[in-house]
Amino acid sequence: MVRYNLRRMQLNWFEKLTNHLDYEIDTPTIFGAFHILFVVLAAALTVYLCKKYRNCSDKTFRTILFASWCVMVLLEMYKQINFSFSIQGEDAVWDYSWYAFPFQFCSTPMYIMPFVIFGKEGKVRDATLAFLATFSLF
Repeated sequence: MVRYNLRRMQLNWFEKLTNHLDYEIDTPTIFGAFHILFVVLAAALTVYLCKKYRNCSDKTFRTILFASWCVMVLLEMYKQINFSFSIQGEDAVWDYSWYAFPFQFCSTPMYIMPFVIFGKEGKVRDATLAFLATFSLF
């Protein structure tokens, strides 16, 4: 854990950003508005992408997967920073939260997608893509 006093040091741009993004929300209720909203948004985006890119080229498909992968990586980085940085009184504290470790079951697509995006056509890529499709249902 790294701790330093805020009165003696100015926050740099990175710490200002993480401090700004670090806000607490009430835990969403099961099947509450938060969950329903994101399920509806995910379903709407899925239907839109399926209709618009039904017969797209392999290059377009890889571009869509790459954009999705970039969003996942950015959100994972945000999660790691958000769970590690906090302000306690007058001290800025960097403390790694091991329960937010990135190699978890829910992060699997983020680690598997590059094999589909950059892989050559063949059985391995097809199997990886089938795994991603099956995993997404759950």
